[in-house]
Amino acid sequence: MMSDNSVAEVLISNNCFIASPCEPFTYASGAKGPIYCDNRKIISSVVGRNFIVNEMIATINRHKIKIDCIAGVATGGLPFATLLADRLRLPLIYVRGSSKNYGKKNIIEGAFVNNWKVLVVEDLVNQGKSLNKGVSALRESKLKVIASMSIVDYETTQGKIRLKENNCLHYPLITLTGLLDHLILNKLLEVKDLDLIKCWQSFPEKWLKMDNGSR
Repeated sequence: MMSDNSVAEVLISNNCFIASPCEPFTYASGAKGPIYCDNRKIISSVVGRNFIVNEMIATINRHKIKIDCIAGVATGGLPFATLLADRLRLPLIYVRGSSKNYGKKNIIEGAFVNNWKVLVVEDLVNQGKSLNKGVSALRESKLKVIASMSIVDYETTQGKIRLKENNCLHYPLITLTGLLDHLILNKLLEVKDLDLIKCWQSFPEKWLKMDNGSR
């Protein structure tokens, strides 16, 4: 069975995860938060990326997920989807962030057949917007989204809502809870920062209203 500790160690050893409650990060959505997990750094590590792909394959086998195709969500999920599809010898497609405004105006790139069973790969789920959009685009293109997978799931309130709206099972290799537990256990994160991160996770609006003195 997969070890949360092992996934956490890959993220930490590749300097993917940063906690900065006093100087919040701005995410792609425009929202702000106290953590940032740059999973793209893993693709530069031969050992790290092989470990992640092995864990994805183990998850597929463990849950007996039957699929015809791997779909990556651009751009963060695409490298891992590519590696996974290559290892499984399956077709690869990917979902663009938005439709092209030229040519055929595709939002999905690659060749596929209607009703293929698809696993969607994202690197990280924060608020779940890009994954939700990707799943919708694939279904609108007459593909059957069987499940989705990510390296990390922040387990935010909005993310959980959107994952439920997707109406497909989601399999993260590690949750934010598991990652934080590992950080605390190994004294890599202070308890006061843990409390602030968990506040953001559940109530992002409340967290943003906290003054700098309390953060």
